[in-house]
Parts: sequence; structure tokens; C-alpha cells
Amino acid sequence: LVWNEEASCITNTDNENLLSNYLKAKIIVDEDSDSSDGELAIKCASLFKEYWKQPKITKEAFMDDGFFRTGDTVTMDEDGYYIISG
Repeated sequence: LVWNEEASCITNTDNENLLSNYLKAKIIVDEDSDSSDGELAIKCASLFKEYWKQPKITKEAFMDDGFFRTGDTVTMDEDGYYIISG
């Protein structure tokens, strides 16, 4: 699965749209790193709001702008596709 920034959707290898533009995604890159790899962060209306009775973990997982830090390592290729590597 890859995120196509231009089309604002996630596609599979057959380029079938799996998630439409209601999902927002971004890459959080460590400023001290020389790598373009970063952490995938997502935001959408159907995303869970918090970890049940875990306010500290919720605060660490959600950014101030509402994006959820997935913990997945991701990079963007030259065509604007997000490549999730782990």
C-alpha cells in the first residue's frame, strides 16, 4: 500500500484507490537525522480519539494538530507515493 499525495488516496500495486481524500497523512522527520525516512502520522474523522484510560499514552501518540503518530517508518518516493517500511 502506498499514499499518493497528488491523488490524496492510498493505492495498492494495481493502483486501486483504497482510501479516499478524507484521510490526511504526513511524514514526521527527525530534524537531527540525515535520512528522509520518518514516522507516518495520520488524521481522519474515523480515527479513534484516545487510548482507553491511558491519558499519558494518548498524549504521546496524538500531536497538537490532531494527527496520530502510527509508529510506522515511511518515506516518500519521487512520484509522491508514501512507502511504508515498518
